[in-house]
Amino acid sequence: EGDVYPGQWAFVVRGIYRPRDQTADPTIMMVQYKYVDERLRQEAPQRAGNIGWYIVRIANPDESAAVSETIDKLFENSSAETKTETERAFQQNFLSSASAVITAMNLMSFVIIGIILLVVGNTMIMSARERTHEFAVLKALGFSGGQLFLLLAGESLILSLMGSAAGPKGWFPIFYIKPETIMIGCVASLVVGLVAAIVPLRRVLTTRIVDGLRHVG
Repeated sequence: EGDVYPGQWAFVVRGIYRPRDQTADPTIMMVQYKYVDERLRQEAPQRAGNIGWYIVRIANPDESAAVSETIDKLFENSSAETKTETERAFQQNFLSSASAVITAMNLMSFVIIGIILLVVGNTMIMSARERTHEFAVLKALGFSGGQLFLLLAGESLILSLMGSAAGPKGWFPIFYIKPETIMIGCVASLVVGLVAAIVPLRRVLTTRIVDGLRHVG
């Protein structure tokens, strides 16, 4: 039973397609228009005989402007005027109309990065505080500040890079993440991991060995 198209519908599956491109959606169900239109004439006559858009394939892409103008002239000054444009132009117009949403998403991404930085930093601070005695032992054994930084930074980078590796897996079929975007995400994860290790490193380096050995926690 359909929500958009009322009535009981019966279908015969003729085939299951697998998309060639990653940006194609494999969850679309394609139905013959004649069958839908016949049912609409029975269930909702006011909606029958109408369509929303056509897809026109041309042999030479350079002639797209001329073909679009010819098609629009056929329906000029009629009750069903058309606006013919290429898929790229349609997508650009759609994105320009959604510019406010895109701007909000960009701002939200910076907020999320800040939250991730706070979470990773808090985790590293708690971890360093709990291991104050262990770091004091390492300093007593002769570990330098650079070696302690490598230990803390390595742990922080593991936490941030795990999220970076799980994030761009692509859980939605319609979205395709470019390699450049993945690289930006990895760089952001590296920066977050290194910055999150600064505060606990400062605590470890400024804590005296005697105070660290006395620490219980």
